[in-house]
Amino acid sequence: MDKILVLYRQEMIFFMAKMKYWNGTTWETLDAKDADTVDGKHFTDIQNDAQAKADAALNSAKQYTDQEVGEVAQALAEHKAETASINTIGHVYAAEFTATLSTSWSGSAAPYTQTVTINGITSAHNPIIDVVMSGTYSTDQQRIEQWGYIYRAVTGTNQITFYASEKPTVSLPIRVKVVM
Repeated sequence: MDKILVLYRQEMIFFMAKMKYWNGTTWETLDAKDADTVDGKHFTDIQNDAQAKADAALNSAKQYTDQEVGEVAQALAEHKAETASINTIGHVYAAEFTATLSTSWSGSAAPYTQTVTINGITSAHNPIIDVVMSGTYSTDQQRIEQWGYIYRAVTGTNQITFYASEKPTVSLPIRVKVVM
């Protein structure tokens, strides 16, 4: 089959070599070397040009994509590297503090109060506060019970004042989380 195609192509080139065409001014004989051309370009040249243009477009798209991915990765890394602090302004930030409520409470009758220092907190903050568990069942049972006596926490400049209906008799480690 391949031999037939080769012979057919040779016959076509020979036939076209004898053909005449009007170039707009005069009749010219078609040159055999132009038999497999389109607008004076050989098919393989057209194919190579098209492939080169496609490759250039692909490389340009890859460079743009790589640049965009790089910029997004850099922005994420910068965002991740930001240290959340209570004073940071922007989108959502969180700061977490720890403190311990001791067994020393003020007052001779309820409500009993205790103020702990939390540097950076202000009266404008409304933190989430919880007791920290130890992982030991008996200790955690006491902490849960004693934490139940605390009914209110009021923030101020660098401090939180806790109010209790009864004086806790065990120290209560707490976690204070501020989300802005």
